[in-house]
Amino acid sequence: MEEIRPEANSQDTQERARYQQLYFPNHNYSIINGFGHSYKDGSPSERLAREALDDISWLPLFADNLSRLSLVGCRRIVDFEPLRHLVGLHTLDLDHTGIGDLAPLASLRRLERLYLSGTAVQDVEPLLELAALRRLYLPPHARESPSVQRLKVHNPRVKIYFNR
Repeated sequence: MEEIRPEANSQDTQERARYQQLYFPNHNYSIINGFGHSYKDGSPSERLAREALDDISWLPLFADNLSRLSLVGCRRIVDFEPLRHLVGLHTLDLDHTGIGDLAPLASLRRLERLYLSGTAVQDVEPLLELAALRRLYLPPHARESPSVQRLKVHNPRVKIYFNR
């Protein structure tokens, strides 16, 4: 007997793809975020959105579908705790944010790329158990941190870059 499968609704597929990558305005990309808003680098809308975002408590609502997240330049965010629920993330870009404590990232076991340039981060101890981590971008002042040295030993496959 031949198996009959319903055809995938292209609108459903597009909707899932749209939420798969949720981006907030930053200087590296022309942005289309999960809400369908589109920004171009340096536009008044892009600057306003980046400067206004101060609460990410709603992000866990996307935990099942989110694989990449960029919060570059969102300096008003003070609570990064909601990130701990985004266990499906492969790429997380927190360049030029106010993050200092990486404890909320310790549960992100699938994380492969983490961008932390332009932050106050020095202690990367919470990242020691992230076996999937392959690329880590840190601010130059973290270079001499003992925890960075431990991470290099604990996960020799991770490449660490020091950027401003």
